[in-house]
Amino acid sequence: MTDDQAAAENARLRLELEHRDQLLASVHARADTLRASVERLERQLDVAAEEQREAATERAELRRLLGNAQLQVHALLQLPAPEAATGAPAADAAEQPDTPPQPPAAAPPAGARAPRRAGARPQAPSRRRSLLDDARGVISGLRRMI
Repeated sequence: MTDDQAAAENARLRLELEHRDQLLASVHARADTLRASVERLERQLDVAAEEQREAATERAELRRLLGNAQLQVHALLQLPAPEAATGAPAADAAEQPDTPPQPPAAAPPAGARAPRRAGARPQAPSRRRSLLDDARGVISGLRRMI
């Protein structure tokens, strides 16, 4: 190899190294951008999960209040008929027993379970993967790829 060929080879190798350094800098900048995007998505996911928990709590509270209101309405509907202006009891009231009618037992809440037997181990409820679990898995995969 002559001196001119060696110099040309050195120049070519320097250009390749500069190009590689530029590509690496570009890849690192893109990785930083992707990390920031993934972190932003993760924060948004956490906020959405918290809002979902709050909404579930609010729904449960509203269901409880609705159940209480339904029980009160049902109890009011079972009251004996009011007495006439003459002070005589209504005909239906004479046939009813002296004890006030009991409201029927309320249906157990949707999340209620049958009582456990003594010594029985609690079983983890079988549930599908939620959208939240799927999203966290995707974010985890993105972090590993970056």
